[in-house]
Amino acid sequence: PAVFVVEEVHGRLRAKGLIVLDQHELGELDHDGDHHISEQEMAQFLAAHPELKDASLTKREREYLRKAEEYKKHKDDSEVKAKLRDQFFQKHEAAEEALYLKRDAENAAAKR
Repeated sequence: PAVFVVEEVHGRLRAKGLIVLDQHELGELDHDGDHHISEQEMAQFLAAHPELKDASLTKREREYLRKAEEYKKHKDDSEVKAKLRDQFFQKHEAAEEALYLKRDAENAAAKR
C-alpha cells in the first residue's frame, strides 16, 4: 500500500510525497481500521517515524536545508575567526601602547 503525504500550498492541497508501507506499518497507520487515513493518524504516524518525514522531503527542500546548514557552519566558523582576530589585535594594541608609554617615560626622563 502507498499513502500520499499531502500539504497545503496557497490554499490548495498537493501531494508532497509518497510513502510505501507494508501491511504491519499500514495497520499502525490506520488505527481505527476504516481504510481511510486522517490527518491526525498521519501526524501520529510521522511523529512515531521521523525518518519518513526526512524521506518525504523534496529535492529542493533537501538542498535548501543543506545550504542552510552549510551557511550556519560557515557563519559560526567566521565568528570564531573574528573573535580570535579581535583578541590578537587587542593584545597587539596593548603591547604597542605599552611600548609608547615606555618611550614617553624614557623621553621624559632624558629631558630632566
